[in-house]
Amino acid sequence: MGRDARIWFLGEGEDRSSWERALAGGGWVDGECLKLDDRGRGVWRAELLGRSCVVKARPLPGVLDRLKQRLGATDLARACLGAALLEAKGFRTPRVHVMGLSRLDSGWHEVLFTECALGVPLLSQWIQADDAERRGLARRAGRVLGEMCAAGVFNRDCKPSNLIVDGDGIVFVDVGGVRATNGDTVLELARMISMLGFEPTGVGSRPAFWEVVVGIRSALRTAGVASEARGRLIAHLRRLVAEHGDPTPRDNPVAPKADLR
Repeated sequence: MGRDARIWFLGEGEDRSSWERALAGGGWVDGECLKLDDRGRGVWRAELLGRSCVVKARPLPGVLDRLKQRLGATDLARACLGAALLEAKGFRTPRVHVMGLSRLDSGWHEVLFTECALGVPLLSQWIQADDAERRGLARRAGRVLGEMCAAGVFNRDCKPSNLIVDGDGIVFVDVGGVRATNGDTVLELARMISMLGFEPTGVGSRPAFWEVVVGIRSALRTAGVASEARGRLIAHLRRLVAEHGDPTPRDNPVAPKADLR
């Protein structure tokens, strides 16, 4: 058993031997495949150990891949760290059950098991919303970004498809880009706000001017940043937009099954 499964991170209260068997069995590939690219990297929804899980698996075909895994320099390892930081700061993110290695017929894979996030992606709500609802969503999104900055947290991947609206709260998924802030609150706030805008623009639902203004005001106010900093934030946004180029996403997040987490 130990030769076919190795655990690198085990969530609090989880049973090691049960998860070793789940890792070694590779049963998640019989679940619902949500995404699978040409490099064998996939996302599944599966029932394991009596619970519904999201499973992300990445092949480790080469020596460099295995070295990065040992050093904790993979996207799944960063997702574990990001989830831990968010939880420590009081933000909601799917609980990590386990991360480890599984040896399948095709070779070693790094595998991450998390809870399923319930709710609707912010992007889906945005596309379907009317003007008044969009202003409310912009205000809500700005507020949660301001809360992150105030807590010393930066999220490189805070695009709307990664923000799950659950009741009155926001659940963060795909958190491998989460880290502590570097001290420049205005710049990092601009980076996160730009991420909120690129994705809907790329799928044909570009935010209107006043929706952007509502989001910026909400973010600055919640982050505790003086309103005088608005001009610097807007200058950063203009530069980020110019540098980003075509916002069309490589994988359409509103394609069938993209909303399943």
